[in-house]
Amino acid sequence: MRRASYCAALLLALAASSAGAEAPRLSCDSLRRMQLNRVPGLLIVDVRAPADFAVGHIQGSRSAPAPIEPAAIAREGKVVVYCYDAACPLGGAAADALLAAGFKDVTVLDGGFAEWKKRGFPVETQTARAAAKPSPGRLSAAQA
Repeated sequence: MRRASYCAALLLALAASSAGAEAPRLSCDSLRRMQLNRVPGLLIVDVRAPADFAVGHIQGSRSAPAPIEPAAIAREGKVVVYCYDAACPLGGAAADALLAAGFKDVTVLDGGFAEWKKRGFPVETQTARAAAKPSPGRLSAAQA
């Protein structure tokens, strides 16, 4: 599946670059500062395969696998898109597609998920996210 997404992303990247749109880059340090400062409207989008998102993703991000559907992303606020690593074209292609669709504030995370992890910034898993939410009507002893 990753190979098919990769090919689709390359096609999107070519289409976006021919339109003249290219998203700016954002460092991992800058994104972390934005998280800590709780920048309003910040949306972090992971365009990797859903299985990879489940294993680990940037804290607070949401999964929107490539090729991205602009209609599924909120147009308000700042959108930061990321992929596997610096060599992965999926993040840039997704950001370019969002810009071509009329989004105003879109950036690509420089170095992607690999750089985020290398810097030791918070990573979540889907199981950790699910465990953090209590079941309706039931509380554990620790939660009580």
